[in-house]
Amino acid sequence: MTAKTKQIVEMIAIFIFIVIIVSLAQPFVALGGSVPVKMVFTLLIYVVMIGAVVLICKIKRIPLAAALGFTKKNIGKQILIAIPIFALTVALFVGIPFLLGFNKEDILSFKASNIGILAFYIIYDMFFVGFGEEIIFRGYFFGSLRRVTNSGWLSVIISAVLFGLWHYPNNPDLLGILFKAIIGFIYGFCRLKIKDCSTLSTGIAHGLNDTFILILSYTLL
Repeated sequence: MTAKTKQIVEMIAIFIFIVIIVSLAQPFVALGGSVPVKMVFTLLIYVVMIGAVVLICKIKRIPLAAALGFTKKNIGKQILIAIPIFALTVALFVGIPFLLGFNKEDILSFKASNIGILAFYIIYDMFFVGFGEEIIFRGYFFGSLRRVTNSGWLSVIISAVLFGLWHYPNNPDLLGILFKAIIGFIYGFCRLKIKDCSTLSTGIAHGLNDTFILILSYTLL
């Protein structure tokens, strides 16, 4: 088995693993007997998925920062890059649909039942969903695909498709999957084409996007 074949098998195994994890997420969280326990279980799902990717990198002795799309260079610029990416995704997937008259229920997510739940989901969306998903898809998968295919564009496209498909178990809606894939493509394109754009950049942009929608949902729904 060649090195590239091993890398492909590894990526397939990781993808199947995280699909299984997200498929079991809702019943797993439902096992929590109280709201605090359910919150811990919700966070644990992302800890397990990120942990699996980190473990693979450790086993292969790949420098973790590089494998997950991080760099120490120009951190201030990396953070600033997140703002226009965030603005773009909000404009495309919130602003324009509102202007076109889409139902707000179709654009937004869900309304948190109280401020405490809202605060929890702000932390969850910003740090676990935003950074977690970017570490996995624009970090591990993007980097691995680029090494296997020797093509930046293929790594953007395939990682975006995987990102969309990964959402299928909890949202088996083809249009929703397409939107997720498009968002993934935007983040991947930015990683490929914008100098100093790292998973820190896309992680902040992703987290801000989800947090903005969450707060808007709490306000408007």
